Amino acid sequence: MRIHHHLVLALLIFLLITTVLPATAKYSISLTQSPVTLLEQGKQLYDAGKLVEAVRIWLQAAEIFQQSKQQHYQVLSYNYLAIVYQDLGKWSAARSLIAQAQNILQTIDDSFLYAQVLNTQGSLQFNTGQPEIALETWQQAEKIYRSLKDVIGIVLTQINQAQALQTLGEYRRS
Repeated sequence: MRIHHHLVLALLIFLLITTVLPATAKYSISLTQSPVTLLEQGKQLYDAGKLVEAVRIWLQAAEIFQQSKQQHYQVLSYNYLAIVYQDLGKWSAARSLIAQAQNILQTIDDSFLYAQVLNTQGSLQFNTGQPEIALETWQQAEKIYRSLKDVIGIVLTQINQAQALQTLGEYRRS
């Protein structure tokens, strides 16, 4: 009988861990969550259109990364925040975060992350009426993606460049 109780208890714990907890914890924040988990949680919120909630999560993650001196993730969270702030029309906040990310990138060697930040910067420039500058920024990002042989990055920057060229009336080049 005693073995049976342990088996039932183990089964209940297994069910709690695999079904109930993931469903209830999908968007909650706990003090024990890792900041990397917060980044992913922010992405889920962003993808669901919950931009303000995504900002809150990514700000929390950025602060944790800054305090723990995890610069790579700090830059990543700044980049995500810059993207969502653009979606919210908060241009100066996005510009400030991109500048902060670029300052950190001067101290770490991460070409892929630098290309991502350039891509975000190009979007900001394009969305604030600077298609010529955006085109140059996206060309710079494309060069980095090419050096990394990142086909997806190359294609995305080329699409962005075509959009800028069309805005500039350069239909043949686009």
